[in-house]
Amino acid sequence: QRSLIVPLQSDKGLCGGINSFITKSVKNCVAALQKQGKEADIAVIGDKGRGQLRRAYPELIQVSMTEVMSPGNFTLASALASELIAAGAGDYDAVVLMYNSFKNAATYTQMYKVIKPFSGEGEDEPLLAYEF
Repeated sequence: QRSLIVPLQSDKGLCGGINSFITKSVKNCVAALQKQGKEADIAVIGDKGRGQLRRAYPELIQVSMTEVMSPGNFTLASALASELIAAGAGDYDAVVLMYNSFKNAATYTQMYKVIKPFSGEGEDEPLLAYEF
């Protein structure tokens, strides 16, 4: 079982606590997966996260994307997804997106999205037949 962890962090600014919170969660996630005997790789989005995670897990970082423009939109999300797929995200059993969601000026809520590949055989196979 292989998982790809994708932390979404910032490139610049004084958001050290916000970025450190995601980095700590990535470290906890990697440790939990390794304890279960599973493999984990990291694809970092954001320069702040790259610097923090490079010190802890240089061997696990597979790809790093910096200078990501904000605010995000569909075009940006599509470009990032294409980069992740080109870097081999399709070879993993799960992709875990980690990011912060704004709650108020003093608090952010950590969010996780687990993306698993389509699976199924026979009649349960996804997109077996498509009708127009």
